[in-house]
Amino acid sequence: MMPYGNGMRHSAPDELRSTGDCYLTEGWVVAHWLRQTIYRPPPDLLIWDPAACGVNGWAIGRALGLHWGRPYLLGDIRPMGPGVAQSTYPAPRPEHRGPVLTATNPPFKNLSQWIDNWRATAQHGDALLFVGDSGALTTAEPRSYGIVERVQPCKRCAFGLTTEDADRFRALVEAGEKAPAPAAKHRTGPTGEGMASTGKPHCIALWVAPAVWASGHREVCEEVTPGDLRSGLDLMAWCRESVEG
Repeated sequence: MMPYGNGMRHSAPDELRSTGDCYLTEGWVVAHWLRQTIYRPPPDLLIWDPAACGVNGWAIGRALGLHWGRPYLLGDIRPMGPGVAQSTYPAPRPEHRGPVLTATNPPFKNLSQWIDNWRATAQHGDALLFVGDSGALTTAEPRSYGIVERVQPCKRCAFGLTTEDADRFRALVEAGEKAPAPAAKHRTGPTGEGMASTGKPHCIALWVAPAVWASGHREVCEEVTPGDLRSGLDLMAWCRESVEG
């Protein structure tokens, strides 16, 4: 991830934020997309997650690779888990003779740059999938042109904190300071720590190469089902077990 994660804010003031912290996409977000997407992975696909983080083994790229039975590569400028390589930003397209699906939760403040960089290097059959700020990815904005599919969950995403943030908050409490508290009724995230809702709607956006312009895009907005939540937890457990075993 880029410093300060993906640009989202939780209730901690800047002076209490640890450098390099990041936010983990909940597993149900990936499961929700998998249930509805029209994308079908080709046999020779390589999945590339350049902002994988890797806390507790969790990464969107790993989840998709395990689910589809396709090879995957994980990178991050600040790796936080096994199997995540040190990478640069912007991360170059991996050397691969077949199509590459770049799938990740990128820094939100760099959305335009991520899209532009991908377009500049994408080869025929490549695709780009990431979790993004829905408001920043409307079809009225030039940077969003070419979206093939946008899946908008009818449930707010509240990204889980990393263990580094959680440890920092606990240390504040032990020192007598008041640390940020999770929002009421918000369940804990993938690291076991709660986090207040961002209040922002998020979507899962898909691009393909060659470009398909705005007139061809597909919008899906459906309720998140209990099955999505269960499948998301299964995906996260599968990722964790794959690095622990």
